[in-house]
Amino acid sequence: MLQGEIINMVFEAAIVFFLGIIFLVWGLKTSNKPDNDILAALKGLALVRQEVKSFRQQVNSLEQQVRVIDQKQKSNQQEEINNQQESKNLNQELQRLTQQVNNLKLGQTEDTKNELRTTNSEDRIAYSERYREIINLAQKGYSVIEIADNLAIGQDAVNMVINTYWRYGNE
Repeated sequence: MLQGEIINMVFEAAIVFFLGIIFLVWGLKTSNKPDNDILAALKGLALVRQEVKSFRQQVNSLEQQVRVIDQKQKSNQQEEINNQQESKNLNQELQRLTQQVNNLKLGQTEDTKNELRTTNSEDRIAYSERYREIINLAQKGYSVIEIADNLAIGQDAVNMVINTYWRYGNE
């Protein structure tokens, strides 16, 4: 909208300027010597011309500023796209690592199973009967899912008992 208004103003100034020149030329042709009114009109047209030139410079400066702003916006948009892609990649990596951690929690490694089998922690700590059932099944090689199903408890509870046993019961 602003650019259209600027173009209209420049166009109007140019029309006034050219009309002034036409009337001055016509005035000079109809009279033999220039009078003060014609000279004043010529000075006025010269001022209008200077104003139009100044106005054009201002328009050019504003257009340059608009181009710089457009370039910055495009750069910011590209940076935002790159950030979104990087965030997406990081989220995928986080999901992959979370899945690996969950797999390790749910399916014990052979080393953990062997440690549970070879350690007799009942000598060190007095455990509840339910706790001992979980440890015994784990020592026999049952998976977390199988233990949870057999004892009708949650997998998180089985993981908590096994992790606690592994951390503190083996000492």
